[in-house]
Amino acid sequence: MTFLQLVNRVLRRLRATEAAGVTSGYPELVAALVNDAKRDVEDSGPWYALRTTINKTLTPSAGSVSLTSETNDRSYLLYVKGLPQTFVTTADKEWRLDVIEKGEIDAIRALYPDADENVPTAVAFTRSADGLTAEFFPIPDLAYTVRFIMVVPQDDLEDKDDELTIPAAPVWTQALAFAAEERGEEMGTTVASLQRRADKALMDAMNADFLQDELTFEAQ
Repeated sequence: MTFLQLVNRVLRRLRATEAAGVTSGYPELVAALVNDAKRDVEDSGPWYALRTTINKTLTPSAGSVSLTSETNDRSYLLYVKGLPQTFVTTADKEWRLDVIEKGEIDAIRALYPDADENVPTAVAFTRSADGLTAEFFPIPDLAYTVRFIMVVPQDDLEDKDDELTIPAAPVWTQALAFAAEERGEEMGTTVASLQRRADKALMDAMNADFLQDELTFEAQ
């Protein structure tokens, strides 16, 4: 569903005139509420549509690799059944990386400044406004290939033709609840009732999306 379609879906239920754009007047406010709702729904869990696989080749003797071209400031690593989805995938060196805090890697490097370079066994992530950076221990001795399965939320919708990535129903129903609360109107039903509908739409979408069979890379 496009940004404009989402906005008009809300406007219709507010008994307001449908819009041709999303950048002026009351539709602009509704558009902002749609993006607020989108963020809330995205934050509910690791939607399949937001998952992306990132493969990187590490540089020997370099302890970090930037993921900023593939991630944003809201991205995070996918976990499946409690297991982090990050791996060394170089032939004959295939295993799952442990995920630790950046401070732990700093402490290990400080305690063992002369530690030999080797196949990485642990990774930590640092976050900036541009996205994520991965840091490894041990520092790689060769050009290993690593794989990350990340959840990367969609940037705010801006153009009227921007397509929503995640399921639409929980987004527009939540935006409608936000709009009704902002207007202070009941429109034949209470804001609480609209919020209950939004919550149900979210749970239905989550059950349909998150309970699918997981397909993940297997490594020891």
